[in-house]
Amino acid sequence: MDRSGQNSGQSTGRPDPPEMAQVLEQLARVRRRHQEILELLRDWQDCRVGDPAVTTRQLQVLSQRAKRQLEILEHLDQLLAHMNPLKPLVLGPARLAGWLGRLSGDTARRLGWSQRGAPAGRTACVLMVAVNGIGLGHLTRTLAVARRLRRIDRRTQVVLLTTSPAVHLAFGQAVTAYYVPSVQALPREHQEEFGGMLQRQLAALVRRHQPGAIVYDGIWPSRGLLKAMGRTRAARRYWLRRGRWKRPPHHKQLRAEDHFDLIIEPGEVGLADGAAAGKQRRVDPITYLDPGDLLERTAARYHLGLPLDHQVVLVSLGAANPAINRDLAMVQAVLQDRPRTTVVIAESIIGSPLKGESLRARFLREYPVSRYFNAFDAAVTAAGYNTVHESVTLGLPCVFIPNLNRDTDDQAARARAVEQAGAGICLAGPDNRSLGRALERVLEQETNQAMRRACRELATPNGADQVARIILGAEELPNP
Repeated sequence: MDRSGQNSGQSTGRPDPPEMAQVLEQLARVRRRHQEILELLRDWQDCRVGDPAVTTRQLQVLSQRAKRQLEILEHLDQLLAHMNPLKPLVLGPARLAGWLGRLSGDTARRLGWSQRGAPAGRTACVLMVAVNGIGLGHLTRTLAVARRLRRIDRRTQVVLLTTSPAVHLAFGQAVTAYYVPSVQALPREHQEEFGGMLQRQLAALVRRHQPGAIVYDGIWPSRGLLKAMGRTRAARRYWLRRGRWKRPPHHKQLRAEDHFDLIIEPGEVGLADGAAAGKQRRVDPITYLDPGDLLERTAARYHLGLPLDHQVVLVSLGAANPAINRDLAMVQAVLQDRPRTTVVIAESIIGSPLKGESLRARFLREYPVSRYFNAFDAAVTAAGYNTVHESVTLGLPCVFIPNLNRDTDDQAARARAVEQAGAGICLAGPDNRSLGRALERVLEQETNQAMRRACRELATPNGADQVARIILGAEELPNP
């Protein structure tokens, strides 16, 4: 047999173009299926956090399974990336466009074949620092951004250092998390050591992970934190700083701005947007969830065991409220004789159990509570940043009782701004009579619907998406 005859009977070991097209399409389908499994695992884990019937071991198993799914996705991404150069040759222009149309948007962008072209340069590791007091505000904003970072690019490693005992909330987000006790959690004789502890831990994480970006969410970056950040000059440094201050920032806080490349301020209801000035950049209000993440009304009520034919009022007065027991008793006293009304008392997942006097009161100890907002007709809440903007963005009419004892956060001004927009009621220093009148108003059907319409008019895109794009370099920054 001649040479050409021998070759004609042998396989080259390479698939024909039609076979290669099928392989690519099958890989894309497999990847989408694993993505769906990962999202289901995360949603299930989010629902189970705080459930007393679920053990820590069960949560760990869920976390391990989610991480395994993430590893599979990363391997599939690598395989598809290696096969990238073959796509236009094998599929042709028409089939290539169809194949891209069936991919999820972020997958196509990661593979570099979206119609808009390859994505901008990616930050390999983002180190986020959330310094909390006794609440969850800073941690919640940080996790909101972390979720969007992972959603934009699953290959981005997110590392979290937090002083919140709710550090376990990061596990379901495929985030590597570290914990340092807050200064309030330390014995009085060791509180002065907090700055050194935070500095040493942050310096160790910088050495270990070599982040391309460091994001600090807090009011006042300590000297130790600034010193540890300065050890890596390759990383861009961002300060995610809530606005609505009671008084102008201290001169030391202003000097701390020099250590950051950009100051990102989440937007506020009633505050002018303003253009970027120098290092400062204002984004839309940040919330942990988007409207599409909420359970539908009937499903939410079934999940919480609430009657379908009652008016249901959520009470969430904040872990940092020193008068929480007084305010809670007042709300229950006002509502206890109201027919066909159920009260749901939200407890902090890191706080002590609350006491309820009414037999019709239910207790809710889950995170995030906002997932169930569609179950409620109205709410009585504190006026912290996250609570107010969740209620506005997700459309829940509220009676706000601002905490007037906060050092920097002007909750009264925030609640008044929402009231002026017709989306809620502000009660500073309420009594039984004023609270009763406010609840009658917010539960009256016509007023309730008007407040919901006002919430929709105030709602904006989620600023967490903007922050994530800034960090990943997909959004242009102001010149310093």
